[in-house]
Amino acid sequence: MAVHFHPLKIKEVKRETTGCVSVWFEIPPHLQQEFIYKEGQNITIKTTINGQDIRRSYSLCTAPHEQEIKVAIKKVQAGLFSQFANEILQK
Repeated sequence: MAVHFHPLKIKEVKRETTGCVSVWFEIPPHLQQEFIYKEGQNITIKTTINGQDIRRSYSLCTAPHEQEIKVAIKKVQAGLFSQFANEILQK
């Protein structure tokens, strides 16, 4: 199965604890069918940090019927993406 990435807008970033943020993504109507999932599935997030292509998988924190996706990202000391998400990522 091929992996397809779609650019999504961040709907909200919420600080859950001092070392964890939740990130909600907007799913445009034309992509709703691409983001149908079952409980327990994960999503791979791709971004570029300092010119480096970064991909990380996160478990989805929303129920499939909610029409949006949310992930929780715990800050890891040596984690490039987790530090980016917890310190820089914004709506």
